Amino acid sequence: MTAAPPTQARCAPPRSRTQVPELLRAHVAAVGAERLGVGPDPYLARPTTHPMALALYLEGLVELHAQGDQGVPSTVGDRLLSSAASDSRAWGLGFGWHGRDAGEPYAITTAVCGRALLALYRATGSERHRLAATAAADWLCDAVEWPELPGTGRRGPAYSPNLPYAVPNVTSMAAGFLWQAATMLDPRYADNAREATLAVVAAQAHGAWAYGEAGSRQEGRLPAAIVVDLIHSSYTLLGLADCVAQAPALGGDHAASAGAARIALADGLGFVARHLSTTSGWCREKVAIADERTKHGAELANRPRLRRREIATGVWVVAFPAESRLWGYGAWLSAMARATAIGAADAETLLPTLSYVWAKLATSPSARFPLTSDDRRAFPRHEAHLFAGLAAAGPVLAEAAA
Repeated sequence: MTAAPPTQARCAPPRSRTQVPELLRAHVAAVGAERLGVGPDPYLARPTTHPMALALYLEGLVELHAQGDQGVPSTVGDRLLSSAASDSRAWGLGFGWHGRDAGEPYAITTAVCGRALLALYRATGSERHRLAATAAADWLCDAVEWPELPGTGRRGPAYSPNLPYAVPNVTSMAAGFLWQAATMLDPRYADNAREATLAVVAAQAHGAWAYGEAGSRQEGRLPAAIVVDLIHSSYTLLGLADCVAQAPALGGDHAASAGAARIALADGLGFVARHLSTTSGWCREKVAIADERTKHGAELANRPRLRRREIATGVWVVAFPAESRLWGYGAWLSAMARATAIGAADAETLLPTLSYVWAKLATSPSARFPLTSDDRRAFPRHEAHLFAGLAAAGPVLAEAAA
C-alpha cells in the first residue's frame, strides 16, 4: 500500500489559552474588518462577497466575544443581512455554480447564515437579526422542496429551489439550524428538524455519509454517491451535535431523536478519526467506500497504489493521498469542538488536528490562512471556516490546559 500521508510527529499545540484568540484578532486586522468575507475563490478568480464566509466569520467573532473580546460584531451581521438573495430570506454563494447564477439561494448557505444570526441574536438580543434568522428558518421549511434523502424513507430540504435533491450534509446542517431555531425562536420548527435528523441517521452506512445522490455531480471520475470527504462529513456531524444539544429541551419524540443522533454522531466521529484524520493531525481530503460488487467499487478496491482498509466483507475504505483543503480542517475543528461541548467527544480527539493546524496552517507572518500546507493562496471561504473552527476550539484548549 502506498500514497500514505506524510510521516510526521505530532505537532505542539498552542502554548497558552490566549494564543488562539490573539491569532484570530491578528487575522481580522490583517484582512481588515470591512473586508472579511470578500475576495476570490478557487471557483471564481475575481473578488466578490461570500455570504458563507461572512457567516462563519460572524460565528467565530461571537465566540470570541463570549470568551472576553469587548466588541460585538453587529456590523458583520449587518453585512450578512445585506448579502442575502433577492427575497432577503436566504443566501447564495455569491457566484454562479453548476449552471445557476450568483443569486440562486442554497439550503446549506442559508443554514450556515441562520446559525450565525442566531449566535448574534443570543449575544445581543438584536431584533433585526432575530427576524432574519426567523425568515431563514421559514424559507428552509416552506420555500424549498423536501424530497426523500435517497434510501432513507425520510426527507430533507432540497439543495436549492432549482436543484431538487437532498444530500446528507445539507440535510444535517439545515436540521441543526432548525433545532436551534425551535429552542430559541419557535417550537414549530422542531418537526422539520426531527424529520431531517432522522433522515441523516438513516443515511449513515459503515459510520459514514457519502456525499450523496446529487444529480450529475462527480468527484473527479467517481460518482459522488461513494465519496466521503472531510468538509461535508464535518457539516453532517455538526448538525447532529446541534440535535443532541437542543432536542431534549423540546420533549417527547423530539427528545427521543437526540438519542439516535448521539449514536450516529459517535460513529461518524470515529469514522473520520480513523479514515480521514491521522494521529499527527494531518487530514486527507477524501476517501471512497468501495463495494467490490459494484463496477466503481471493484475498480477502486484493486488499485495497487491507493491505501485501503476492509470495513466489511467486500467493502473497503480507499484513501486518496491529497491533503484536505483548509475548509475541511476548519469544519472538522468546529464539529469536534461542538461534540466535546456536549460530552460526545473529548479534547484528546481535537488536539492533534488543532496542533497540526497551529503549526502548519496558522504560522504565516501575514496572519492569513493558506489553502493547504503546500498552497499558500488565501481564499475567504476557506479562511472563514478555519477562523470559526479555531474560535470554537479555543474553549476546549483552555479546558484542557486547566
